[in-house]
Amino acid sequence: MFAAVKVSSQVSQNLGHFVERMRGNPEVPPKTVWVDEKNFHFTLKFFGEVSDPMIQNLENALAGAASIPPFEVTLRSIGAFPALSHPRVIWAGVEDPSGGFARLADAIEKATVDAGFAAADKPFSPHLTLARLNHTARPGLPKVLERSGDTFFGAMAVDHLALVKSTLTAKGPVYEDLRRWSLK
Repeated sequence: MFAAVKVSSQVSQNLGHFVERMRGNPEVPPKTVWVDEKNFHFTLKFFGEVSDPMIQNLENALAGAASIPPFEVTLRSIGAFPALSHPRVIWAGVEDPSGGFARLADAIEKATVDAGFAAADKPFSPHLTLARLNHTARPGLPKVLERSGDTFFGAMAVDHLALVKSTLTAKGPVYEDLRRWSLK
């Protein structure tokens, strides 16, 4: 399970077009695992398996964390973890001039730790995962990513928080919103 913000339909569509162009690029390894357009989201905190008795505690904590006002973000830029020169994860970057994502992530962290969940093992860094590479990238991929670096995907309102259950299948993960809260 994880706490997430889903991406608007227009931004998802723009990201999907980018993914399709990348799939057709000969510098992109054929076994690159691309995120399906319907699954684009921002993970704010990953919880792993949560026992049934703890789900209500988690829902209560997230409901409290959703008490921040909605905010606007812009998705622009392409990057990679750990680095463009050695991509293992390809991501879309976020411009968040209001600091809304940091406030929301902090509220989630505080509320869930207070509710008995483990603290995050690394600081929140807003990004949207587009692909994972489980093998060595082709030599030209870093240049392709660098040329795509300033791609604009659109602006969107962040006006909700979701608790999402992930089920792994042979065809990839299936995400199900267990609860969704409007930001206030």
